[in-house]
Amino acid sequence: MRLTRAQQILVIMIIWASVLMLYDFAFNTHLRPHVPSGKYSQPQIRLWVNMMCCSGCFSDVDGAFKSLPWAAKPKVVQQEKLLTQEEANRARARSSYGSGIRVEVLDNKVELVDFVQLVQALRSHGMVPGEIELGGLPHFSLKAEVGHMCCSLCQNGAKDEVVPKALANAVTTLPWMDSMGVSREGKSITAHVRFGYAADVAEFMRTLDKAGFAATSIRVLVGQ
Repeated sequence: MRLTRAQQILVIMIIWASVLMLYDFAFNTHLRPHVPSGKYSQPQIRLWVNMMCCSGCFSDVDGAFKSLPWAAKPKVVQQEKLLTQEEANRARARSSYGSGIRVEVLDNKVELVDFVQLVQALRSHGMVPGEIELGGLPHFSLKAEVGHMCCSLCQNGAKDEVVPKALANAVTTLPWMDSMGVSREGKSITAHVRFGYAADVAEFMRTLDKAGFAATSIRVLVGQ
């Protein structure tokens, strides 16, 4: 069977679009559905810290978590060895840098966790988290206190924006969220996490920002 030039171009476009969609799904963590996983044996926070490329960077991350009363000592999660500062000075440049961090939540202190405080602690030490995920709790919610919610339009806007949405490429945002609640009086937005799932806290924070709500704290509600 011989194809016309227009048909050939259409076939190539379909194949190329399929390849790009598969690539995005494989390498973009935002496109992966959050499902129950055995990787969390206890309450634990996992982060991707941008530009954490050597032991000097890690010492700043470690210093940030020392200021948080609920956090155990952070551990590096990556396949490659974390470079020393001397090794990093000699290393060949790459297009991007970063490392995964795992932090256990100390016993009975999970409700002390405040993700806004966590981000501020890292930033005060010059580090920026790219991704934040909380898992290891069978049933919990994330309650964001916001600085502004003065009227019914604010309340309805939160209900419209901070919810799972289907995108054009068949990907759903906030797939880990079961339901949400808004309190105008309490100036809060609560995301109820699906039972047994991990919560993409960074995605929740980005969604709040996009919706126009500045979170002053984001805390964990166990069993809710």
